[in-house]
Amino acid sequence: MAEVSYVSWHDISQNSQALVGDFDSKHVHNTHEIILTKQGTLDVSINDKKYTVGPKSLIICNNIEMHLLTPVKYPYERYGIHISVTGLRKIPLNITYFSVIANHPQHFNNIFDVSDIFEEIEDIFISINSEISTVHAAPRTIRDDHSEDIVRLKLGELLLKLRRHFPERFTVHKSKNDQAILQIQQYIDENFTRDISINDLAREAFISHTSFINSFKKITGYSPKHYLLMCRLAEAKVLLYSTNMSMSDIASKIGFKDSNSFIRFFRQEMSITPGEYRKINYLNKEK
Repeated sequence: MAEVSYVSWHDISQNSQALVGDFDSKHVHNTHEIILTKQGTLDVSINDKKYTVGPKSLIICNNIEMHLLTPVKYPYERYGIHISVTGLRKIPLNITYFSVIANHPQHFNNIFDVSDIFEEIEDIFISINSEISTVHAAPRTIRDDHSEDIVRLKLGELLLKLRRHFPERFTVHKSKNDQAILQIQQYIDENFTRDISINDLAREAFISHTSFINSFKKITGYSPKHYLLMCRLAEAKVLLYSTNMSMSDIASKIGFKDSNSFIRFFRQEMSITPGEYRKINYLNKEK
């Protein structure tokens, strides 16, 4: 099955009973997520950072950030888009522009006040949603064979506007070490199911082990090992939600040596076991 690079949506909730999407517990996707709020107020938790977010704000979570969005004022209206790891790199811009989505060091602020340019940003989301849209519990619809190319161009426009208005949020990677780190990050993104040695990655990049770990965490916000495990966790959630695979089969498929180490890490990050997560999401699907 071909990878889905982009999924977008637009929804309005008048109260908590009308909410659609992941609002019940802290979670992580195997895709980057961008949300544009139009109405309402949210309490937002991303990793260990907490924000109160009002209308006309942009929220960016990358593919390994644990997050929870809790609406506290209604009506709540939002636009959203999921971007796959490879889909981000298909946007026709250089890698510097991708840093605002993919690389979030600890000091990074995930919330953008776009009230001054809200209409411009909303037009981009409306255009994307007209090309590729998803209704809750319904399959993704694509307008025609040109839609994904148009979405890439529109996402490029979004990143250009953000770079113009928020240049300080974009990390400029100029050194050879930084470029090597970005290449290693890309390798992990594409090969996290394999048996990856962090020491081997550092040696291949001609970077000392200590410098490699420190540089990787400075750029991504995670140690290389934690980043690798979070990529596996995001994929595990997809498999738990969409398949009936056993825990041992999932562990093997995503790169863990055994099911015990998989379950232990899942519980450490999610505060519940994979089995409990599957049961909760099965019940949510049945609603």
